[in-house]
Amino acid sequence: MPGTERGGSPAFSPDGEWVAFIADDQLKKSRLDGGAAMKIADGTGPFTTGIAWLDDHTVIYQGRGGDELRRVDASGGGDTTAWSHTDFRGYGLLNPTPLPDGRGVFFLACTSGCATTSLVVADFRTGRYNRLLDGVVKAWYLPSSHILYVRRDGAAMAAPFDLDRLAIAGPAVDVLDGLEVQTLALGLPLLAWSPSGTLAFFRGTGGSAALEMVRVTRDGTATPVDSAWSGAINSFAPSPDGRRLAVGITQAGGGLGVWIKRLDNSLFSKLTFGERDRRPTWSPDGRTVAFVRDSTNGGTVYGRPADGSGEERLLVRLDRPIQEVTWSGDGGWLVARTDNGVAGAGDLVGVRMGVDTTPVPLAATKYTEMHPAVSPDGRWLAYTSDESGANEVYVRPFPATAGGRWQVSNGGGTSPVWGPGGRELFFLGGAGRMMAAELNTAAGFDAVRVAPLFDVSGYVVDPFHQSFAVAPDGRSFFLARPRATAAQARAPRAVLVQHWFTDLEARLRR
Repeated sequence: MPGTERGGSPAFSPDGEWVAFIADDQLKKSRLDGGAAMKIADGTGPFTTGIAWLDDHTVIYQGRGGDELRRVDASGGGDTTAWSHTDFRGYGLLNPTPLPDGRGVFFLACTSGCATTSLVVADFRTGRYNRLLDGVVKAWYLPSSHILYVRRDGAAMAAPFDLDRLAIAGPAVDVLDGLEVQTLALGLPLLAWSPSGTLAFFRGTGGSAALEMVRVTRDGTATPVDSAWSGAINSFAPSPDGRRLAVGITQAGGGLGVWIKRLDNSLFSKLTFGERDRRPTWSPDGRTVAFVRDSTNGGTVYGRPADGSGEERLLVRLDRPIQEVTWSGDGGWLVARTDNGVAGAGDLVGVRMGVDTTPVPLAATKYTEMHPAVSPDGRWLAYTSDESGANEVYVRPFPATAGGRWQVSNGGGTSPVWGPGGRELFFLGGAGRMMAAELNTAAGFDAVRVAPLFDVSGYVVDPFHQSFAVAPDGRSFFLARPRATAAQARAPRAVLVQHWFTDLEARLRR
């Protein structure tokens, strides 16, 4: 469709003649029969996910701060707050879908980098809400007065829904299984339906496949670290001696925990026992693993001895949710990245261990800063920022970060990680390749040469968190990839179903 370049999150108008979409931080619409795209609203933000075009001729979308829903007339004009609630401060409100008569929307409440999700229905008339189900990635209200929802495991369920009470009114029935669900892309089920009764979906792995850790050499050769081990891995970090991995795991029931995986045998042991522990990082001496513990009223970082012999202790407490944390090379600092889903967040702050609990701003601007990485000698802080309009990799002096700023990537870059000795900085380039920057830091900072290493397609790349780690010898990298069984190795298959409502009604009568 001409004029929809760089577009995402498409949504049809109720009459089927228009498509609304997000592009270039704007909400736009375009006619299916041609014509120029028209701007509806500004300032949607780079992380807006999902649009709901209501039958009252308004469009609902995620606000720039992430924790409110905005409303604008489909013809354009000023936007207003459609719905917000103090219970959802610090959440991402994603994937809205409409209820009839402009009553409200279903949406996904997302925390922990969307490692945990809840389905919520918002009432635009009263401002109230009902939290319906956990572990769901998207839901729709059907003309048959049912709710259709898709779980993370790729199963689609239907249940009667009471529009007066905005509540599920009966038991759910399994109506589809084996759906392809892109849970790494904030929970996007590859499914769509039409009011005429046509259904289209992709049948694939039945949800996201289990992930396996691999070691990848500079020429792109990948070897599993343990061919008998895989799981719902959401983060990882190698120990300084390279013998262990601290791994964040999404556990049964949706909880998050940190485990330790030995690389020389099959031992895999649980380190933390909270329900919201993730994003582990090792102290430079290898004795302690720090990790983020989620909270709805702020952010905390705890540490526990890596051998599990001692109790955990609080290391950092902030008034905002924390998404990433890393140590400085001497262990004197912990650098945290605050959540980018809240307006004014996405900042890098440092806390001096054993000296002062007051956080020190390191890179705290109106832009979004992510992926902090302190050089091994403690002189430099690398990070990602979207200050140019696109994510690029930058370096500042550390801890006096106001002393300079150098851009390392060109054409897009994220997830910087220092090589041993600090003579190289690795990052993910905008063209989907692992990049290596050769550095000269003897008399200041200079990126002498930047060269590609290997293609990272096929590996898990999380735009909001570090997606790889460098082995201590600097010769290989740790990455995660879907572990394909014989059934999962088949490409997802597109399925088109006519008169689907007839089949649905038959299932619901059983």
